[in-house]
Amino acid sequence: YRLTGEAASEPSNAAENLFFSIKRMEWNYPLMDELGIKHQLFPPVLPAGTRLGVVHETAAAQTGLAPGTPVYIGGADTHCAVLGSGGTAAGHLVIVAGTSTPVMAVVDTPLIDPKGRVRTGPYLLKDKWVLDSNARPTGVVYRWLRDTFYKTEGEAQGGKAAGALYRLMDAEAQTAPPGCNGLMAFLGPSILNTSDLRDFDGVFMGIKPGYEKELCHRGLFARSVLENIAFAVRGNVEQLEDLLGEKPKQVYLTGGAAKAPLLRRILTDLLNRPVHVSTCPEATSLGAAICAAVGAGAYPDFTAAVAGMVAEPLVEEPDPGMSRCYERFYQRWLKVYQHLTAHYRLFTSGPEEDNGTKK
Repeated sequence: YRLTGEAASEPSNAAENLFFSIKRMEWNYPLMDELGIKHQLFPPVLPAGTRLGVVHETAAAQTGLAPGTPVYIGGADTHCAVLGSGGTAAGHLVIVAGTSTPVMAVVDTPLIDPKGRVRTGPYLLKDKWVLDSNARPTGVVYRWLRDTFYKTEGEAQGGKAAGALYRLMDAEAQTAPPGCNGLMAFLGPSILNTSDLRDFDGVFMGIKPGYEKELCHRGLFARSVLENIAFAVRGNVEQLEDLLGEKPKQVYLTGGAAKAPLLRRILTDLLNRPVHVSTCPEATSLGAAICAAVGAGAYPDFTAAVAGMVAEPLVEEPDPGMSRCYERFYQRWLKVYQHLTAHYRLFTSGPEEDNGTKK
């Protein structure tokens, strides 16, 4: 709109406000009428790749873009990341490891989870939908670890070398053994349940202060957070498999956290299957560019555009021995996670806690 002066939405974004029918692919006007909401608040919904207009003179002066440059409709950020990673067909599952980690499965029908755990929404491709089982806060939790456990190093570098800090964290985490000598993290990465989004406070379980240094050092905490992220992703993958009744044909990994070698390794061993890691540093932007390329006629359709614009991924193969090892650690983590979730009030502070004044 800011570029063209034309207001519009597209299905993957429109569905986020719950007034869009993902089966009929149109605004649910009867629901708006029932709630007394004006239809005029909702712009036309157009497919991804539709030419919306051109850059007008004011926008051109503000951005440096040439006046008259065509503008095409893209899509929701995660959906663009799925597209920019190569996910186009039913059976493709894409893990978008960023601030949060959506685990997205492409499907041919608008399948609704009867247990109300995962979200369903339109995809960018016609007659395709996605199931979203989000592992919730992930990258932001690892950043908290950086700012808390590695604060001294960060201040010494003037806060200008986050990449160097993450490499240090990765190196120290690799000194810790798988399973972290019993240290488990429950800091937010979780298995989505859209019917119940209550959380318990973050927990490190199994800390061994006062023991030998190898049983309680900073690298153990770093690795335990990476394992928390990977365990939560595995739980969400299993949740989608339960809904679909089958395993995905191909698993893709993209996002900023996909650049972390140790997380990729843990995740691949934990899933015990090949993981196709995107080599594009900005798969979301690439997905938006694919929408524009299709709209401009550079490719006949999205599948052809992905084939022509998405580079070959890096394929991580699981280590059978490590997969067996991580299966034990995951089942242990899952059992504790389920207990914490079932008894979240015991592990949650705040206005609802029982402090003797409320019943």
